[in-house]
Amino acid sequence: MDFGEAIRFLENFPDMERGRTGASMSLDSMHLLLELLGNPQLKTKTIHVTGSKGKGSTSIFIASILNQAGYSTALYTSPHLHSYRERIAFDLEPIDEESFSKGVKQLAELLDAKAKEHVGPISTFGLLTALFFLLVKERTKVDWQIVEVGLGGRHDATNVFPTKELAVFTPISVEHAAILGKTPAAIAANKAGIITPGCTTIMSRQDDNGARETIHEASAKVHATIVDVEKEYRSERIQADLQGQSFKCLRAAGEDIFKTKMLGDHQITNATTAIAAIESLKLQTVLNDKSAIQLGLSAAGLNGRFEVVNSSRTFVLDGAHNEDSARALANALHLYFPAQPIIFILGLNQDKNVDAIWKHLRGSGNLVIATRTDNARTIPPNELAERLKACDPAAQVKTALDASTALKMACEECSEAIVCVTGSLYLVAEARNLIGANRAIEASFTT
Repeated sequence: MDFGEAIRFLENFPDMERGRTGASMSLDSMHLLLELLGNPQLKTKTIHVTGSKGKGSTSIFIASILNQAGYSTALYTSPHLHSYRERIAFDLEPIDEESFSKGVKQLAELLDAKAKEHVGPISTFGLLTALFFLLVKERTKVDWQIVEVGLGGRHDATNVFPTKELAVFTPISVEHAAILGKTPAAIAANKAGIITPGCTTIMSRQDDNGARETIHEASAKVHATIVDVEKEYRSERIQADLQGQSFKCLRAAGEDIFKTKMLGDHQITNATTAIAAIESLKLQTVLNDKSAIQLGLSAAGLNGRFEVVNSSRTFVLDGAHNEDSARALANALHLYFPAQPIIFILGLNQDKNVDAIWKHLRGSGNLVIATRTDNARTIPPNELAERLKACDPAAQVKTALDASTALKMACEECSEAIVCVTGSLYLVAEARNLIGANRAIEASFTT
């Protein structure tokens, strides 16, 4: 089985991410599949990361710090921008095609007709999750596995640990309301399902008191120690430009200045959460050499998250797809481009709140080009334009049938304007390819 055959096998199953419908995979099915593999998820110390925004960045910050401290890491994130290989990384290097394909072949051979009947419904995400754990088990040495939750927490395919070292919560807001709940507290209750007896809960800043209280209560129920990052850590931006930013962090361990190339105040929040997670582990190598945190934060990067690309003009590529991430994007645009006009290229999926997202972006730019993403769940451009005009009659809205047309239209507008592509990582991935920003996959977490 080569890499192309492996991808075709994986994409033959239901996949909510890409709108491929079918019987959903239950957590029971996930456990049965992992049992067939010998429960590989139980072989390695685990840091489990959930939240509504910042999960990927926080996970990468944590993995990068551990690498700098001398530990080997396995990182599982989703979705990917350009290749499924990005979802599985060892020491921040995406898995190679040969190893990926070999692992998928093992899964395919395991899932003969009898095994499928035994396991029940299977999804692409479930198979990728099982593939990650299988590849970690077969690795010579992995000290830590950092696992990003796909959706929610309690019923997610990654929630397969009777115990773990850390359960990390990034900021929680309303998203996927039909599945997870209509309030931050209800969503937090779902995500709190990843807290296991005796683990340590790392809770990032939460804007909603109900979400904060829910995580506290869920931790207390299973005697999990909780680190309230907002109360125990104080971080403040010192300097910021397009090359990166520095911030001061005050906590019980002392006061230090850290740097990161990842832009925006929200990334300072994510970096601070990662610092809290690492320090809660009380790893001797980190305690003896604080430079691991310094180096880990400064080395970490993630494409498609307020990524600034200077090509024929300046592009900002950001996968903001809910209200809170749109707010963070708008704040970053004001910080880094305070006096420049912004042209938005916007593509959203059907389950997104157009009004809430545009409410924050509209203050940064009045021209928006509504387009579609390469996803079956995308809102058609004409419908998206109508919804934008309904919530903001003053907006100047144009439509484009695809990302290529949208980019061409944007570049024909005001030459002084920044072109911001947002609303979906699928749209960002298409734009990165079109403007030549798709550098080597191997640089996914360090550029």
